[in-house]
Amino acid sequence: MPIFLTALLCGIVGAIAAHIAYIRSNLFILGDTIRHGRHVLFDPLFFDGVGLAWGLLIGAACAAWLRRASPGKAVLLGLGVTMGGIIAVGGGVTAQRYVVMPRTPTIDGKDLWLAFELRLPRDHAGAGSLPQRGELRTHGQGTDIVHAILDPDKMATQEGRVIIPGEAELRRSARDRQLDIFDGNVPWPSFMLALPGNPTKADMAWTGWQPADGGANSQDHQRARGYQIRYRVVTEDN
Repeated sequence: MPIFLTALLCGIVGAIAAHIAYIRSNLFILGDTIRHGRHVLFDPLFFDGVGLAWGLLIGAACAAWLRRASPGKAVLLGLGVTMGGIIAVGGGVTAQRYVVMPRTPTIDGKDLWLAFELRLPRDHAGAGSLPQRGELRTHGQGTDIVHAILDPDKMATQEGRVIIPGEAELRRSARDRQLDIFDGNVPWPSFMLALPGNPTKADMAWTGWQPADGGANSQDHQRARGYQIRYRVVTEDN
């Protein structure tokens, strides 16, 4: 069989195999045939073209190498290497995508929430200006932002300082978590949470009181340090 025909056959098989690998990988990772936000035509065509080019290259190389042997050997070797390369690359890429997929942390199969208590500065203004919301930002595997809800109706006073409980859903298994409290000032108090990506039952105990992180400005830093927080993880049914 001429080199051109062997290369063309391997190229066609490569394009078909790449298309199937693209669809199966997306179905496994995303539950959809197309990557999110990508063009429904041009995105798969790009991978089809890569498979076609790979097959043409391998088919031509095998045909040239075995041109003095039987044509069947060149075709079989070309098809085998073409399919093997696409399976290896497709499987490796799928495995890499699976590893970095966002995951929800659980304990005993139950989703987790962050329960926290915010302790206000001693000189904080009256009840009319109590903070009532914030945001939990998770960095890693993409940035995820969850609303943090504070409940001033359940506030308590301890040692002359107001304590407000709150909660936020833990939706990502990532170590970098930041809780921002919107108190009507800029910059607002911010807390870096020392939680593992996948909390355990040991993290269901309350932490000690921790100060907010201040900015570069010394005045902002001093104001932020007036806020303190303690926190723990709880399961969704608590």
